[in-house]
Amino acid sequence: MSNTDIDRRIELDEDACRQYIDMLAAFIAWEQARFMGNKQRATSLAKALVRHQRMNWALRVGHAPHLLTDILMRLYKLSLSDNVIVSGPCSLYAYEAAAGVRFCGEKSHSPSRHRLVLNTSMELVAPVLETVKKADKTFVELQDVIVNSRGFSVEVRVVNLTGVERFSSIVVAKSGYFARMNTAPLSIDEQLLHDNIVQRLGLIRGA
Repeated sequence: MSNTDIDRRIELDEDACRQYIDMLAAFIAWEQARFMGNKQRATSLAKALVRHQRMNWALRVGHAPHLLTDILMRLYKLSLSDNVIVSGPCSLYAYEAAAGVRFCGEKSHSPSRHRLVLNTSMELVAPVLETVKKADKTFVELQDVIVNSRGFSVEVRVVNLTGVERFSSIVVAKSGYFARMNTAPLSIDEQLLHDNIVQRLGLIRGA
């Protein structure tokens, strides 16, 4: 991401920021309940997440493509997401979500934002591709990528992820749907932006 993209940004309003914080807390609690095998608590929290989806939509918390969050959640529920790192233009949504902003540079609104690159190990390429295709039946193979009827493309690359650092964030779609995205760590400039906005969110949380 260029410095221009970082400089040109729109901060989410206070209501949207509050909603993201509340949703994030519920989502993390749901993840923990699933990890601990507490089915009753996970089911209860899943109902709360549905309410948060509606609030996200009403307050325009996110603007990622619904298909992106659908794919990420499918990978998560199949326990594949820990072995998949997102790169390319779609990773911007993770940085935006964590920072509470929307980047406004030229690249942020280009069609390339609808290109998803999934990095994983050789043995997981087939199940990852199968999962992606289940999210949209119109995906067809085109050389080294698969593309759906609306031009959303997905590329699955074979990468050695051993020891690779990760940055994780909950991304929100226009529909209000949300999912966890694992991507590359923030650069120095992006980290400064993240720290600044986290401080701002901390002030909101304590208001």
